[in-house]
Amino acid sequence: MMLPPALVSVYREYKKDTNSIASWLASTAKECGYPPDLLSNPPSSKQQQQQQPAKTGRLKGKARTAAKKNKAKGTTPETTSVPQYIISIKDFISLAEYISAAKIPALSVPEAFFNTLHRVIFVRSTFSAELSGHGAKPDIESDARHSYFVGILEKVGEVLKPFKPPTASGSSDAVDALTNQFDTLKVYEPSQDFLNAPDIPRPKAAGQDAAIYEADPSPTLEEALIAFSMLSKDLAEIREFITDIWSMFITEEGKLIDPAVMAVVTNTGLEFAANIIEDMSPIFKEYGGAFAVCSQHMTRVLGATPEEVRKRTSQDDYYDVCNCSYFFVGNLLHTLAAVPWRGSAGIYPDGHFGVYDPEKDWTSMTGEQKFEEDTIIIGELYMEALALVHHIPDYPVSDEFIRGVKKFKETKEIPFSLIFAAQITLDIHHTVRGFAETSVSTLLERLGAMNAPLKAAISHHKNLKSPHWSSSNEKWLEGTSERIDWFLKDPLYEVKKLIAGRDPKARELVEATEKHRLLRRSPIVAGLALYHYRAEVHDVGVAVANAWGSIALPAHLYNAVVQEGYSDHFWPDMEFLFNQFGQEQFFVGGRPDNTADYVTRFMLQIGVSASVFTNRRRRSKRVNIDDFSRAGTRFLKPRVPIHSSLRGRYQNNTSQMNWSPESIQEILSYAQRQQERTSSRGATVMLKSKRPLAAKADRFSPPELLGYLGGAMECEVLKLAFPYTLFHMANWTILGGLKTGYDSLLRDSFGPEYMQHEWQLPLMIGHILALADGVDDEDDSVLELAGRMLDTLGSQDVKAAAICSSQMLRFSGREYDVPPEEDVDLILSGWETDKDDEDDSESDQD
Repeated sequence: MMLPPALVSVYREYKKDTNSIASWLASTAKECGYPPDLLSNPPSSKQQQQQQPAKTGRLKGKARTAAKKNKAKGTTPETTSVPQYIISIKDFISLAEYISAAKIPALSVPEAFFNTLHRVIFVRSTFSAELSGHGAKPDIESDARHSYFVGILEKVGEVLKPFKPPTASGSSDAVDALTNQFDTLKVYEPSQDFLNAPDIPRPKAAGQDAAIYEADPSPTLEEALIAFSMLSKDLAEIREFITDIWSMFITEEGKLIDPAVMAVVTNTGLEFAANIIEDMSPIFKEYGGAFAVCSQHMTRVLGATPEEVRKRTSQDDYYDVCNCSYFFVGNLLHTLAAVPWRGSAGIYPDGHFGVYDPEKDWTSMTGEQKFEEDTIIIGELYMEALALVHHIPDYPVSDEFIRGVKKFKETKEIPFSLIFAAQITLDIHHTVRGFAETSVSTLLERLGAMNAPLKAAISHHKNLKSPHWSSSNEKWLEGTSERIDWFLKDPLYEVKKLIAGRDPKARELVEATEKHRLLRRSPIVAGLALYHYRAEVHDVGVAVANAWGSIALPAHLYNAVVQEGYSDHFWPDMEFLFNQFGQEQFFVGGRPDNTADYVTRFMLQIGVSASVFTNRRRRSKRVNIDDFSRAGTRFLKPRVPIHSSLRGRYQNNTSQMNWSPESIQEILSYAQRQQERTSSRGATVMLKSKRPLAAKADRFSPPELLGYLGGAMECEVLKLAFPYTLFHMANWTILGGLKTGYDSLLRDSFGPEYMQHEWQLPLMIGHILALADGVDDEDDSVLELAGRMLDTLGSQDVKAAAICSSQMLRFSGREYDVPPEEDVDLILSGWETDKDDEDDSESDQD
């Protein structure tokens, strides 16, 4: 996943600043006559291909024209077509002095250059002060190196100060200093005003210079420590947001938030963090990676040797500092990684790392107790994840923790993104406590409830054939149900049993482990599992409903009955779908209100010419597959654009999301439209930003973008959670009752062969509507029977008309009262029409 271009990162802003300074100095010096060959040599072609410098903006001038020509020709430009220079920091002064000595009369250094220069000076100068604030002992050598860098920048400012524009030179140094510090805080710790403002002004390359200039990253330990400090600020912002939403999740207001949405938003935040870390990894590489630099940072903070620091991480007084710095969890993961993986020897029963008691009040625990609890949680989670990546590569979901463990398996190195994911997991446990355990049983119960209609449909379809439902469709339905069963059994637990084989000691270890430990230790994975299977059930359910016509076609009879006044019943399940899909997907040309249009709109919906019913055909003529026009049936098409963008990552478990400006704008636009339509607090509780959603997607802080994503996702939860297969089965039962009630009338009007196969049940509605319009003689009273049946469907004794809405709330992951299981079972097994009163039905649902 590429880090979203609009996402504000402290290090990203710092790099833009330093590169823009290098770019202005080098390009202006060249324009003043500075020989290009005296600049630092550009990287070789091979280096350019392997280590492409980050672009600071769009190509301009000749470079942009050349790029357009290459695009038109369908060719790729040579990597050396645009010169790329790495400008050493030590050369900044010589470039500035050359510019000053050129004495070009019209030379004026843009104010943006000085503002940018002072921002970099400020952030560099504050690093030592920040360490001192943590209690670090002064490091004379390190401070000298910081002073050297800052001194170069200050010298550049002094050399070019005479060329300040008049508006800038008129201000006092004191005002300059205050303004520059304020501007720095806005850029590196962006406020809402900053995010709303136009692009941050930075100096641009002089003239038409198309070359790309970058400041030498100066791979010193001090530079790496500064970079880690910036990384920590970026990660702290994401971490704070994630902690806040999980804190909200366990409140009364938070019950409106869907746990699957929580998991996706959390993991997306982890992906943002992983990409920020990846962007900065070259800086840390020479010093052993990000965690090695983290360790160096801790030695500066604590003023101790690395060995002393490791000893202190188990002491009460040091929990808070270790918790903030990722040092403890990083050391723990490296310790666990040192344990070789040996098949059955890798089975760790509950209690191996200690006994976890989520009922304890975390805030009242000592530092030592917190260290012990964190060790249990991460120890068990890590071993579960390691077993998973070794034995179940096709596990349907993976968060950044599992991906990090997989990366360790491949590289034998613990990525810092895994350390951050582990720390976030701990933060969640510290916040939700026992919910992480109890929510798993709720998840499993919901997955079982999702699977029940699939099993009923599979059983029903065994002896039912349709030209619109192929064997591959049936395999899809069966496969979805089987995969849910497989997950419910806990495949990791089953694998452990196989590994243990007949070894009594190994089997004893497996039996001492409670099932679904991975889910109990990771609320993120549990939430992603809910999202994945809910999406799978949604997709196959919509396919079932479209193939059999069991939802869209009964809607036409419902509409006719209500419009003609034969029922005043409100069908919640059907009306919900009208709202979610839009009535135009059910009624071509709009919802009809007269008998002629009932028939016409029905014909258009199924793709049959209206003449099939309206030409007063012979009564023996029946509707069959040959009557379908080339236009074909109009299917229901779900409107879930946010899920569509998430499908690859969170349903198919493939690549990370590709965050383009267009995808971000779509999230903003969708969130805005939906929030205007809904009063549900669940769609807005994640939004920390108060910025109007119509704002252009130029810059976003990570929490802001995550909040918008969560708000937009919440608006699609019910669409994805609606049990289409259950509605299909319920409606098929209703259609069977209608056939019983209308059969003699339809036989009289259309002959005994008006229906030859059960798959044609939904088409029967067309015959009923045709009778109402007057196939023999106009008689809308034929709708009266359907009206009485609809009234019975929604009666207080039956309440079947809202069973799917009730189940939808269960599948959404929210805590609502749901219908008794026996009511659901009755709908799945079907209901029969009372032979004494053929409009009455014994349906029993919700």
